[in-house]
Amino acid sequence: MIHLNIKSCYSFFYSALNVEKVVENALKHKESYVAIIDKNVMFSYYDLDELCKKNGLNPIYGVEICVNYHDNIHNLCLIAMNDEGYKNLCKLSNIVSKSRNIIVSLDDIKELGKGVASIIPSLHGPFNSDETIKDVYFNNYVYFLKNIYSEVYLGMELDFDKNRVNTLRELSSKYQVKRLYFHDNVTNSTRMEYSDIRNNQANLYIKHWHENAM
Repeated sequence: MIHLNIKSCYSFFYSALNVEKVVENALKHKESYVAIIDKNVMFSYYDLDELCKKNGLNPIYGVEICVNYHDNIHNLCLIAMNDEGYKNLCKLSNIVSKSRNIIVSLDDIKELGKGVASIIPSLHGPFNSDETIKDVYFNNYVYFLKNIYSEVYLGMELDFDKNRVNTLRELSSKYQVKRLYFHDNVTNSTRMEYSDIRNNQANLYIKHWHENAM
């Protein structure tokens, strides 16, 4: 099982979890993978790598950024699928840190998508209004991402509105976008204990990446 969307204390103002606590929780639940998707930065990953090696776990590196797609500003979660993807995320984090308003255009980072899987959040993603949760917009956005990233998934947060969830399920099935289920921003120990944010489907995807690409 894998917790997705965990943020560490390196996500300033977003989380109070230290990396040690995240790894301890994975060991407690006998998980083999540990994923941290921090906001804008990659600072936690040296600690994560060292602790995972020490405890026989597999680290999953990710970053959440704020992007602009045709004046629609929203979050996008990115996970490294292999070494090339990890390097591209490091470059991306550097670009974001230099951005004055911490918002980057998807057009400006198109060259950094190889080896990277993108997860489109349903709660804080591009489909968070009546204008954008429509067939044509969904298709155009997903098509755009598929031309950048090696894999594209739709993240279905558990806190999301049920009507929108049903619509997104229909659209993702129609346009063959795989769905991942994860909690919105796991940022403290209590939320990290919720059993329903463990993700069997994500475990299969990520295990496949590691066995074939890392």
